Amino acid sequence: MTRPDAWSFLPEAFTEENMAYSETAFPKTDFTTNTQVSAIGDRFIGAQFMILYDGLLQMQTALKYADSVFAVGETIAAAYQAFINDNPDDYATFSKTIAGFNVKIELQGARSTILAGNSTIALEMYADSEENVNGGRIQITDGVALKYVMTDDTLEYAYKVGAGDAMRTVNLSFARTEGVVAGYLYEYTGVDGLGLTTTAVFTSDEDYTR
Repeated sequence: MTRPDAWSFLPEAFTEENMAYSETAFPKTDFTTNTQVSAIGDRFIGAQFMILYDGLLQMQTALKYADSVFAVGETIAAAYQAFINDNPDDYATFSKTIAGFNVKIELQGARSTILAGNSTIALEMYADSEENVNGGRIQITDGVALKYVMTDDTLEYAYKVGAGDAMRTVNLSFARTEGVVAGYLYEYTGVDGLGLTTTAVFTSDEDYTR
């Protein structure tokens, strides 16, 4: 149940706990209310970084929906351990209703997969110990979806939220090579066939963040 942490690719000075901002400073994309431009909080990070930060916050929104599953992680682990104890020769597939979630665990060689869902959320996470890759997918019934793949030095994720004819998608990737981080963002916001596309490139080394 390792969750992706996009903030770890930013310099310490630019992480959320060291910046003067809050989630309320950003317009919400639930498409139920309008946001006046004058109501968007001013931040010293500049317009370009606002685009990057907004993309990161969208990811956090989807992960917060999944907190209900993460909160019962130890309960799921305990139930699976009990199943292993009772079935020491055949524990590659496990299914059970636990704390209100339908849970399934599958082991296939070096890859472990857990699926958990109820009437509100469907979550799938996997870990591949040979490839050192973790990935996941979160689907919320209100139209929010997040998919990600990560290693120690890379993170790619796609986020989508939609309601009726309105939709917003964000694709963001980070890669760290010998201390240098490169990031790429692509987002689309549209309604009734009309849309706005935004792109951004982020690089950071020991001297500069651009």
